[in-house]
Amino acid sequence: MKADTDNESLLGRLRLDQERRGVLPNSIVARERRVRALMVWLAPGSVLEAGREDIERYLDGLQITSASRAGYLSHFHAFFRFVQGEGLIAVIPTERITRPRRRRRLPRPTGDADIVRAIDESTGDLRCFLLLAAYQGLRCQEIAGLEGEDIDRDAHLLLVRHGKGNKDRVLPMHPVVEEALACMPLGGPLFRLADGRPMRPHNVSHWIQRHFTRLGIASSAHPLRHAFATGFYRLSQDLRLTQELLGHSSPATTAIYAGFDPAGANALRSLSFGSEVPLSDPPDAAA
Repeated sequence: MKADTDNESLLGRLRLDQERRGVLPNSIVARERRVRALMVWLAPGSVLEAGREDIERYLDGLQITSASRAGYLSHFHAFFRFVQGEGLIAVIPTERITRPRRRRRLPRPTGDADIVRAIDESTGDLRCFLLLAAYQGLRCQEIAGLEGEDIDRDAHLLLVRHGKGNKDRVLPMHPVVEEALACMPLGGPLFRLADGRPMRPHNVSHWIQRHFTRLGIASSAHPLRHAFATGFYRLSQDLRLTQELLGHSSPATTAIYAGFDPAGANALRSLSFGSEVPLSDPPDAAA
């Protein structure tokens, strides 16, 4: 194999190409991790010789959800499209792989009582993570990426840079969040690991999940964002504004859970067309 087509050289060239195109650092890291794992699985064969069946078998062996499978395929497709552009392969093996259908799921925001309890029993960076997710609607990658320069204490604003889709947005800071971030550094990453490295999105997610598990709360990081969405929409009744605060490209995405108000939806149980329709009797066990 040529020196410039070994696995590490390919990954290095892919990383440089993505950096030049402005791909988010978190996406670059995730893509490299997925592709590297595929390369290891294919060894001693070359990833440049992988076919559609090889990739299908690899994904089958992971036993992952359809949503995760779609994510893996997205990373692999980007990699093979890059190496095709470099003239290293003629056909993209992921081109003819059918993408799994993403099924719409019911919103499951973390319950109010669980949010209060989780925050009350947290301190330090963990408490900030919970507040930023529940009171500002931030994703884990957005929490991990916050820097001191993103906090405008005079205007009470929070700048969320490079959100999903590489979009920026500005949020009014909730008073409890503003208080929690008051002592944070004015420059550089807000959150760091014990060894000084910047916090990564998976670290944020893991800390929250571990905290919930310890408390016996059946939830995770992202449902805190769902709680923000449903709570803010309930207060504002403004889907467009809720969409902007969440950083969604389409209001249809926001409507899935921001527009879902269980209390309001329960009104359908009182729906009437002027006469009572008797409920069916349970089947006779003796029949």
